[in-house]
Amino acid sequence: MPQVGGDYRTWPKLTDLFPWQQTGAKLHRSWPIAPFESTLAERWKEFLSGNEAQRTAWFGETRDRKIGEQYADLNGAEKLPALSTLTKHAQPPRLEHYGYRSFDRQWVMADTRMGDYLRPPLWQALSEKQVYLTSMITKQLGSGPSITASIYVPEIDYFSGRGGKDILPLYRDAAAAQPNITAGLLEALAAVYGRPVSPEDLLAYVYALLGAVGYADLYSAELATPGPHVPITRDAALFGRVAAAGRRLLGIQTYGQRLGTPYRGKAQNTKAVPTTPDDYPRSLQKDVKYDDARQELHVGEGIFAPVSAEVWNFSVSGLQVVRSWLGYRMAERSGKKSSPLDDIRPERWPLEYTKELLELLWLLEGTLEMQPTLSALLDEVIAGELLQAGQLPQPSQEEREAPKLERKGGVQSGLF
Repeated sequence: MPQVGGDYRTWPKLTDLFPWQQTGAKLHRSWPIAPFESTLAERWKEFLSGNEAQRTAWFGETRDRKIGEQYADLNGAEKLPALSTLTKHAQPPRLEHYGYRSFDRQWVMADTRMGDYLRPPLWQALSEKQVYLTSMITKQLGSGPSITASIYVPEIDYFSGRGGKDILPLYRDAAAAQPNITAGLLEALAAVYGRPVSPEDLLAYVYALLGAVGYADLYSAELATPGPHVPITRDAALFGRVAAAGRRLLGIQTYGQRLGTPYRGKAQNTKAVPTTPDDYPRSLQKDVKYDDARQELHVGEGIFAPVSAEVWNFSVSGLQVVRSWLGYRMAERSGKKSSPLDDIRPERWPLEYTKELLELLWLLEGTLEMQPTLSALLDEVIAGELLQAGQLPQPSQEEREAPKLERKGGVQSGLF
């Protein structure tokens, strides 16, 4: 890979601040994931209605997951019954929110029998304080923000649809007692700034700088070597202003669930999407259109406005956020299907989709509104005196490794 020169290389790497670097969950089948919770219940019921041969065909067996074998639960505490042995009335897997793509909240069957690599350490660290940072750490970043976040366990491809070992949890445990921050780093920053620095302070500071779309443009040549570096200011007041902006941005981009409040934008549903089966938008290519002149987003017969071209075209390293979100909610879902069970989908456009689409459009409006502030703060940080990577504590190999599973009794209980 090309050598990086200049001041950028002297800054600490993102993974030297948050050392536990984890691959996101990868199920190797799409039918246990859906935007609508009740869809998964229907798919499960249909799966159980089949005989063993049908279940095998519908499941989509791989080397690591077969319906006739048992697998340890997410706690690693006990073996779960083989899917082939379940009765038609067996209890469904636990359904949990899932970070599917940047800003796209879906649902998943949170059960180790349903996916090849559920990444139990990520589930064991899930809590109301957890934030999973995502970036392109193993591949080259593209345009748009260089970091996004999920409050739910994220998919391997969460950031931009092409992922790797790109997930950085804020905490290593569900009690939020063990920050995934290099030992001694918060204390070192506190000594520089003359005041305590919390894990959330550092999180918000980093989120503001890498959340500026100008970061990837400014350092596009340096980012040819994967893995962003973070400029750490020596100025205590500036650190505080950047962290405050990061809290606001994180609040917007987590729909008000972490550190800040949600953003209510201008977009409205000016014409309802019909809820009759015949009028359900069939495909992204045929039934989703954007009218630049009128600033209108057409979803089937429904209209959302005003939607700026900047919102419509907002992307994260090539992931077109609005198009991607809509594509997974069409009657003919975007992407590959792994099973006939994928065809079990809502028969009509759910009202929840309208609400969630508005929330997504507002999120992007709020993100774009913050960009001038974020860019100005990035410029101010870079122009000032910075801490060098060699002046900060370095993570140990143990800190880079995933936490060991805590084996708990019960069937995947107490994790969520």
